[in-house]
Amino acid sequence: MKWINYYIYYSILGFLFETCCNVFIRSNYSSGILFGPFTPIYFFGFLIIMFLDKLLKKQENKKFRDLVFFILSFIILTVLEFMGGHLARFILGKDKWTYETWPLSIGKYVNVLVSLGWATGSLVIDKFFLKKMNKIIEKMPNKLTFILCLLYIIDNYFLLKKGFNI
Repeated sequence: MKWINYYIYYSILGFLFETCCNVFIRSNYSSGILFGPFTPIYFFGFLIIMFLDKLLKKQENKKFRDLVFFILSFIILTVLEFMGGHLARFILGKDKWTYETWPLSIGKYVNVLVSLGWATGSLVIDKFFLKKMNKIIEKMPNKLTFILCLLYIIDNYFLLKKGFNI
């Protein structure tokens, strides 16, 4: 149940984060391929942050640990965004986001400035929020998780029924 909670809540947190960013920068792009408030790519991003946290946990030199964490999250999350952009294009037949017109872009789905933002955000989340967020998520009532799972299933049903033509 813990991993279902992680998936649901981090997907929803990603949706909320992306919605705020889109309002702030007045963007029409979205990485979400589902109808409801679920953006699964953020779950995978949080998994990467949790993995890096565990991988570097024993590093005693905190400054070195933070530098390695930042560099690895920059690289891995950039690859995730690159793969996610191509996968969304392949599945949906259209781009859900593109950085082509942004400065420092590398193709459609990668931008150095955005990758720096992901790495910085990952480090902040890891240092200040990850353990607290995971404790809260692990304490979420099973009834709420069940309701959100139903919404997720309904969301995917309509996506499949529509044939991914979003």
